Amino acid sequence: AVLVASVILLAFALLGQDLLAALGIGLDAFRGAGGVMLLIIALDMVFEKRTPQRADRVNRGLDAEKTAQGDDISVFPLAIPLIAGPGAIASIMLYMTQYAGDWAARGVVLAALALCLLASLAAFLAAAWLLKVLGRTVTATISRVLGVVLAAMAAQFILDAVKGALG
Repeated sequence: AVLVASVILLAFALLGQDLLAALGIGLDAFRGAGGVMLLIIALDMVFEKRTPQRADRVNRGLDAEKTAQGDDISVFPLAIPLIAGPGAIASIMLYMTQYAGDWAARGVVLAALALCLLASLAAFLAAAWLLKVLGRTVTATISRVLGVVLAAMAAQFILDAVKGALG
């Protein structure tokens, strides 16, 4: 998930503004679409709506493995939109645009991105240990609380997109 997110964020850091412009997509539209995707994921977290197939994979600890249907959670929803989501993509594009021509400042932005991605990797590597230490009840509670926070973030992305489009 972190490797996929790294490639996506680096690509958007270097080419994102040009890509969105070529496709005629504004940053607000991108932010709004990402907000909708995050809201769907947040609602799944809060109400713990899982398909039987996904629940079975979680119970067997196979979340990161690719299934016969090609369902790989390391790409969606972990890499996109949770790590390389609309906020991260928009932020990296805005910072890289703000420091256009100043490669030293752009290097600092990319170094900060690398540190954030390393922190994400550390969190993923510690997840199994934390599940053992905290137990399923505590982790389910944390997941639901974080789902509410994620829903609020998603709503903010959507509101920012609407504000940007209207004003």
